[in-house]
Amino acid sequence: MHKVGIDLGKSLVKTTCNGDVVLEFPPLLALAPESGRVASLWNGRGDIAEILWEGTRWLLGESVRGSWGSRWVTDERKVGTDAIVLALGALGRLGVQGDVTVCAGVPAALWTTDGVTLRRLLSGSFTFIWNGGERTVNAQGLVLPEPAGTYFSCLLGPNGRIADPDLARYPVAVVDIGFRSVDIVLVEDGAPRSHVTRSTAHGVVVAFERLYARLSGEVGLLADDERMDVFLSTVRGEPLVLKGRTLGVGLQEVVNTAKPEVAESIISDVRSALVGVNYRTVLWTGGGAEWIVHWRTS
Repeated sequence: MHKVGIDLGKSLVKTTCNGDVVLEFPPLLALAPESGRVASLWNGRGDIAEILWEGTRWLLGESVRGSWGSRWVTDERKVGTDAIVLALGALGRLGVQGDVTVCAGVPAALWTTDGVTLRRLLSGSFTFIWNGGERTVNAQGLVLPEPAGTYFSCLLGPNGRIADPDLARYPVAVVDIGFRSVDIVLVEDGAPRSHVTRSTAHGVVVAFERLYARLSGEVGLLADDERMDVFLSTVRGEPLVLKGRTLGVGLQEVVNTAKPEVAESIISDVRSALVGVNYRTVLWTGGGAEWIVHWRTS
């Protein structure tokens, strides 16, 4: 029995198998062209990643970046075909077959609705072709509100046993500051509590929207893949190339200027969400967590 964790993130699909970090790849999908055109679509941009499932052939990951027809899967509602294809792609890359427990996450506010649907979608027998070889997986799907993963990462050791007894003894609020939203979950007695599984709209995108507005004034409207390039370049501190122009001067300053305002909004959201809630510890996680740490210590 393999135990696989899959995080269907905005910029990366991150996958672990049996407790070890194994791989990550961008959530890029493209319908596979005719067989004679596949090689030109890959164009040496990464390892071949082709999946045939229920009669449809897909290419995914780094190999289709920038190709015609490719798209980023960025929908927070991970309850459709895209989610299944990315999950099967992760299992294909891992090389696992047979009985597999697959644990994924959804935004906190969607846990009691989309979480149920995703669990059903990820459960069952799947037969698919991965890079020309047939794979069969008998999957049991499990779904958590996304911030809960941080709690269990802190609570459990590599052997799956409790490594921090103090953390297990008291209720813990977990705050995941993501790109689009802030997810807030209360974990008590080792289980997420449905009465505190909330999401707010003050993710780090609030700061990046200012950056997009500035760039749009310079280079025109941005397509979805260009907005993703802006996000990744800024986060990684890499030069940004848009529409044949290399940009970079002052871009990070736009985001940095917006950080204190966003941090204040997030703190206000968290306080409102936890009014009347008993908790001992707050765990900050997600890409925007460093903003809060800096804001609170500056």
